[in-house]
Amino acid sequence: MDKKIKKEVKPPPKDVFDPLTIESKKAATVVLMLNSPEEEVLVKACEAIYKFALKGEKNKATLLELGAVEPLTRLLTHEDKIVRRNATRVFVILTSNSDVRKLLRKLDVMNSVIARLTPEEDVVIHEFASLCLANMSIEFTGKVQVYEHGALEPLIRLLRNPDPDVKKNSIESIYNLAQDFECRTALQELNAIPPVLDLLKSEYPIIQLLALKTLDVMTKRKKSQTMLRDNQGLDQLIKILETKDLDDLHIEALSVVANCLEDMDSMVLIQRTEALRKLLAFAESSTVPDIQKNAAKAIAKAAYYSENRKLSHEQEVERCLVSLLDLESDGTKIAASQVISAMCENTGSKEFFNTQGIPEMVHLLRSDNEEVREAAGLAVANLTTCSPVNAKKGRGKKEEEKMREEEEVLTIPKLAGEGGPEKEWYPPPDPGFCTYVYEVTKSILPMTNIKEQIEALAKYVAEKMGGKIPKDKIPDFSWELHISEPKFQLTSNVIPIGYIKKGIFYHQALLFKALADRIGVGCSLVRGEYGHAWNEVKLLDLSQKGVTGCLPAPDTYIVDLMFNLRELLEVGSKEANIYQFI
Repeated sequence: MDKKIKKEVKPPPKDVFDPLTIESKKAATVVLMLNSPEEEVLVKACEAIYKFALKGEKNKATLLELGAVEPLTRLLTHEDKIVRRNATRVFVILTSNSDVRKLLRKLDVMNSVIARLTPEEDVVIHEFASLCLANMSIEFTGKVQVYEHGALEPLIRLLRNPDPDVKKNSIESIYNLAQDFECRTALQELNAIPPVLDLLKSEYPIIQLLALKTLDVMTKRKKSQTMLRDNQGLDQLIKILETKDLDDLHIEALSVVANCLEDMDSMVLIQRTEALRKLLAFAESSTVPDIQKNAAKAIAKAAYYSENRKLSHEQEVERCLVSLLDLESDGTKIAASQVISAMCENTGSKEFFNTQGIPEMVHLLRSDNEEVREAAGLAVANLTTCSPVNAKKGRGKKEEEKMREEEEVLTIPKLAGEGGPEKEWYPPPDPGFCTYVYEVTKSILPMTNIKEQIEALAKYVAEKMGGKIPKDKIPDFSWELHISEPKFQLTSNVIPIGYIKKGIFYHQALLFKALADRIGVGCSLVRGEYGHAWNEVKLLDLSQKGVTGCLPAPDTYIVDLMFNLRELLEVGSKEANIYQFI
């Protein structure tokens, strides 16, 4: 037999490092490993840091102090998919800490996180990255940064992802972003309504709830209301309200319906499908106070428009409102009182309240809740205006006797020949305003186009109040000294508007309203905060097609009297919000 030849064992190359197994019990050591060039080391380091951060807020703060955030941000774009996945998962936990979010905004890592939402990435990475964006979009500064880096479009695309966790995280991110008016405009332009509506069919309640909350914010804009109606969104909302098993979604669904009822076309659609009758029955039969309150709010929003009031009266909304006044919820009482106040514009509704409702409203005037008393007081005032019958309904026997006694007391001085009528006060004359009325009647009233009338009147008012003012010059616009001069001249705090030649927001808005009323231009005077006021006008967009036989609902605009004269700013737009709150 041949002898076996023993093979020579080759020694390892001298330039290769021998494998080393390390067992570390310090977070600082693992943080140092995040800078390793070895992929296996990076994967294990990320796993260890994830488990450590998961244990509590104190550990997250420790990792922040050890400088773990900066190397982790670099791993988000690592060429190895597993390293990227584990690094993104760590950020899901870390971004729940406000200090970490603050640092990440400074490091500007949004592009790296948003890049993980591309279709080429793994679904697990999509889940982690979308949840990271949901955390980052909690604060306003985070919302702005996420939006400006273009996260909306990939997030909307992920709403159609089959994975429920990805859907949930994406719609949560979109809901957070939608709190900002710029994002709402962008969502509208990106046609986000259809994919959000699809989420209402999800089998997961949390996804349905987030979708409804997002729709509630989005449908505050008129164009979004139209988009929701055109995509059969109202049908889906009514189905949710009719399903008892989905009662945990009814409050949010009613809030969305309330927004849509501001749109005349949506109101007509609801009336045709008898959904309004269902809504009224829903308000009466539900035992949940918040559901009753939101149902009443939905009816209230509809009642602010004359055509809607007519449709509501046909559905006998008054009977439902009277029953809501007897409920325990203050929010429901307030909403019901607001509807009654608005419905008083309808003659048929006012006649209904001749027999029912007024005693209940008078009783609410004794409520401990200030808002209830205010809403009830306005409703009683509207019910009794130009209606002696209703006015008598609110008096009890003792009150009538008291009034007779007061009338008798007032007649005593007349019978005795003592006393006389007090000297009547008259406001000071205002020749300046009379001139304004004459000029606008002569130059603006003959115009046949309402938009041209509004623009011309805006320019006229601005010229009479000091002209165009740059936004950066507002703090230096010294109108107070000018106002003090006519006060001293007239020895009165009541100054005729025609005396003011240098006015700020509320002066110009008041003059515009006064002149608009004189020439028949419809507008409203809206009071804001901190001395702000502005005028809102409604204009029809005849290029849009509404429901057959109806005009499209008018769009609401704010008249710019300060910065860009003659410009009309659509309510809800960026420019309009700046004008209202600058």
